[in-house]
Amino acid sequence: MFRVDYLKPSGAIGFYHPDWVAVQETDDGEVNWIIETKGRVWPGTSDKYGSIESWCERISQHTHSTWRFAPVNQSDFNLRKPKTLAEITSPLSDNHDKLI
Repeated sequence: MFRVDYLKPSGAIGFYHPDWVAVQETDDGEVNWIIETKGRVWPGTSDKYGSIESWCERISQHTHSTWRFAPVNQSDFNLRKPKTLAEITSPLSDNHDKLI
């Protein structure tokens, strides 16, 4: 099972299991996506998301591949009912701003 270990604000190790991991073919090569739908934002959510984004940057540099994090608001996901990866990832900055 895929997971990303991260440091919680309490100092404890957290084990993050994303909702989805997907690979997107683009003109510039493959993009690996970690996708998380989120209904509620709890204390520590922004720290967790920051850790996941940092992990994506580090693993991208280390493996010379592209990893990105896509936090998606559950209400938006339910309303839009996306059927493709592009429909999920296209409004990323809007969704990210709503969650953090």
